[in-house]
Amino acid sequence: MSNTHNPLIRVAIADDHARYRAGIRHVLSLKQEIQIATEASQGQELLDSLEHSDVDVVLLDIRMPVLDGVSTLPLLRRWYPEVKVIMLSMYHEHHQMNELMLLGASAYLSKSADPEIIYQTIVSLYEA
Repeated sequence: MSNTHNPLIRVAIADDHARYRAGIRHVLSLKQEIQIATEASQGQELLDSLEHSDVDVVLLDIRMPVLDGVSTLPLLRRWYPEVKVIMLSMYHEHHQMNELMLLGASAYLSKSADPEIIYQTIVSLYEA
């Protein structure tokens, strides 16, 4: 997708771990077609930032303070139905996968997933 005619994929990262956000931001910023549009440390901050940012894909941590990813997901679906949402978890909460998909998640990945897998998932969802 390095063709200059392809649009940028605008990504939001919502995770309460600043180091994880920085790491993902760094890895994704190396990809020409990815633009980090906004970052947030919890769900309400993400929702507030989306009022001022156009986003195609959200990387959304399941466990965050104030408003966690599970509570944020239905609000994203209601207010931004076109946005693809990739749920992230440090824990292997596979029992929640079906619930998350019913709530409107586009994908579920472990935070320990290879960054290239996260990148490929973003591109696949964007192109779908």
